[in-house]
Amino acid sequence: MRNTICALVIVLMCMSSSALADTIKVINQRNDYGGTTNEITLSPTEGSYEDGIETSKSYYDNNGKMVKKEDFYTDQQQRKDGVETSRFHYDSNGNILKKEDFYTDQKQRETGVANTTNYIGSNGKKVKVEEFYTDQKQQKDGIETSRFYYDGTGKMVKREDFYQEQRQRDVNDFRCLKSIGVKTPFRLQFVFTAEGKPDVGYVIYQNGNKPITIKMIKEREVRRVKGGGASEYEAQWEEITSDGTGGKYIVVSQGARINEFRYIRKKDGKQFKFEEDLETITEKGCKWNKK
Repeated sequence: MRNTICALVIVLMCMSSSALADTIKVINQRNDYGGTTNEITLSPTEGSYEDGIETSKSYYDNNGKMVKKEDFYTDQQQRKDGVETSRFHYDSNGNILKKEDFYTDQKQRETGVANTTNYIGSNGKKVKVEEFYTDQKQQKDGIETSRFYYDGTGKMVKREDFYQEQRQRDVNDFRCLKSIGVKTPFRLQFVFTAEGKPDVGYVIYQNGNKPITIKMIKEREVRRVKGGGASEYEAQWEEITSDGTGGKYIVVSQGARINEFRYIRKKDGKQFKFEEDLETITEKGCKWNKK
């Protein structure tokens, strides 16, 4: 009888340990970065769970390096910090380039901020922060998004506010981007320029001969953010070339942030996806390493 009881206790202990173990599964065999996406559901006994993380998703490129991670927080942690989800973006060396925080409805009502993006410099300190405001705050202050710039000591040195009626980019506003999901990435600088002409700009490729003029041919609102915040807009930009072979760029943005960027080649309709290339951004444009 005693042996039977001991055996039953051991079985129950094994079942309990199994129930508490982390659950890891591959949810995408080939993501936009060319690798897998893994999801881990943490058990209450894990340190990460004690830090407030309930579920985490890791995105890998075709070389097996993690390029993005999403952390989803427990209810208790959300009540404590007001953050529902965080996204971390990494460079090729595993350093954090960008962190995005998405706030709970309660936090949004208290602060008027729907989500923030922190950009991290090579020294590990933040160099820029973007705040995206709720609809209620936009209606009150008229500001859709704010950017805060910091020096090497962490002191804020500049602030920019983007107003609702001023959705077009400032002169000389630009983005540095690189292709994803391909064996050899290629880079470009997308420039919103032409003073007085917010629908005209140009693109510079890393190994291109000269800038390519682009013109915005269509723009539409595609999504209103739940709980407030800047709406998402999709803009279509077309290359202006003498022989009519120019392709098309699809840019999905939310305030000052680009959520999706695609290039469609005209000759065969092939699409290339891009992400922001934060390592190459300078005050004067994209700085690429010479080959």
